[in-house]
Amino acid sequence: MKIRASITAWLLLLVLLPTLTLLLFSAYSSYRYAEERRIAIETELVQRGDALASEVRDRLAKSLGYVQSLSISNAANEGDLEGLYRYARRIQELDTDIAAISLIAPDNRMVFLTLRPFGQQFPTSDILAVRKVFETGKPVLSAPFKSPISDQIVVALGVPVIRDGEVAYCLRAVISTAVLNALLQPSHLPDGWIASLIGMDGILVARSHAPERYVGQAGPPLLIEAMEKKTAGVWDGISKEGVPTRTILRPIGEWGWYLSLGVPKDLLLEPLKQEVLVNVLWGVTLLLIGLGSAVIVSRRIAKSLRQTVDATKAVLGGASPPVHSTGIVELDQMRDTLTEVDEYGRLLEQQVSVRTRELVEAKERIASFATQLEDSVEAERQRISREVHDQIGAVLTGIKMIFRGLPKGTLAEAQEKGLLEALDVGVATARRIAAELRPPLIDDLGLQAAAEQLLDTSLRPVRVLYSVNLEDCDCLSKRQTLGVYRIIQEACTNVVRHSGAAHFVVQGARTDGGTYGISMIDDGVGIQDGPTRKGALGVAGMLERAELMGGRLTYTNTPHHGVTLSLVLPVTAEKLPDENSAA
Repeated sequence: MKIRASITAWLLLLVLLPTLTLLLFSAYSSYRYAEERRIAIETELVQRGDALASEVRDRLAKSLGYVQSLSISNAANEGDLEGLYRYARRIQELDTDIAAISLIAPDNRMVFLTLRPFGQQFPTSDILAVRKVFETGKPVLSAPFKSPISDQIVVALGVPVIRDGEVAYCLRAVISTAVLNALLQPSHLPDGWIASLIGMDGILVARSHAPERYVGQAGPPLLIEAMEKKTAGVWDGISKEGVPTRTILRPIGEWGWYLSLGVPKDLLLEPLKQEVLVNVLWGVTLLLIGLGSAVIVSRRIAKSLRQTVDATKAVLGGASPPVHSTGIVELDQMRDTLTEVDEYGRLLEQQVSVRTRELVEAKERIASFATQLEDSVEAERQRISREVHDQIGAVLTGIKMIFRGLPKGTLAEAQEKGLLEALDVGVATARRIAAELRPPLIDDLGLQAAAEQLLDTSLRPVRVLYSVNLEDCDCLSKRQTLGVYRIIQEACTNVVRHSGAAHFVVQGARTDGGTYGISMIDDGVGIQDGPTRKGALGVAGMLERAELMGGRLTYTNTPHHGVTLSLVLPVTAEKLPDENSAA
């Protein structure tokens, strides 16, 4: 289906297509930029996470080193608890991360606390971590708990004091979570990034954002699930504030702690949003400019086209074309070409008119000659038919009568029988030839009887069922009657030789429109597609014969279901000349 549109629509489409292509390219470029930006941010996320985890490990390792040196000091080995207290005070002064150092006895009694004078007793907090030190004999990093002295959230780094192969005491370095929060300060991270320290039991130990609100609470479910699976790569998480993030998880030494560092997904998509917004604004601006320009140019072209159309109408109407230029080279050339074409067209029209008149006259002469020739042929057929019927038939009949007058026994019985049969065949053949040249019934009894005899002699021997019903056929002229008979004869020949039909029907009747219609129907194989057989002129002959009679012959072909021939003839008062005069 062809699309029809105005020149304005086509120009708008011409502007729109490259603009959309540019927008698609810009969108793809923005996507690639955002994807590269995401990869860069995730790479930075991994690097910063590794650096933060390393820094936390180093700070804890430093404090662990101080406490372990205290646990193996001379005072600890000799049981000098007061000397161990003074040594612990000096270590606390050296390591600013340590808020206090305490010594816990196996009965969970606090022996000393460096924040208070030696000998002053205080209750022990986080007894589970203390008991784990006594049970395992290894350093233990506790979960966050509230200090009974400072009322702050702290963690305790417990180290065993070994004497005689047994854990005699537990030295604990108390570290405020504020120290760990300071390591995760937002000022150390890009805007919006969230860092958290989470203990082995899933409790938040430190956080970069709102630590006073979330430290001591359970971590997000997805974070705890990632800890259990020990997820190593970048994964999708949700912060405590409910913000979707891209998160990494890094272990902190052998303590069972983890550092999580996440970047909100909005920050990853922000560059893409900005790029898309800029590209859309530029694209819409360029599109509006292009569409406006296309409208202006299209109006100018449409005006020039209208001028060219007017010039063309003027040329076709015989007037002189306008001399002013349209401003478009191609349209001016088209106008000049149309002027030349009009001149050639007028000349050609004159030549065609003369040639057509000559062809019509020639066709009329050919038709007249064909009619005369057909009349002469039919007259000659009638003369020959009579000669065959009268002369040859009479001769054969006379021979037969002479033979019957011979005395019996002149010829042998077999010879007599063979001669009589040959004479009968000769007489029948003469009659058949005479009938084919000019059926006598057509003059004596009319077309209906002649057609019935034709189909009977032609179709009965090949066992084709037939029927003929030509109502009011007397209205046809002699020439039409004979022409219809010849067309039926040709159709009958096609049925016998080619169609393989089992039935053949001929019907005719006069119509209200002053015509006579005849249909010839068979149920054979139909007219096969493909090249016509050499010498096969049956259908062409029927068409030409119908045209000479002033009628029209059409056929409907259904392959493997037969052919329907339809003949329509005008009913006129025309009569064929007398055969004697024609002869």
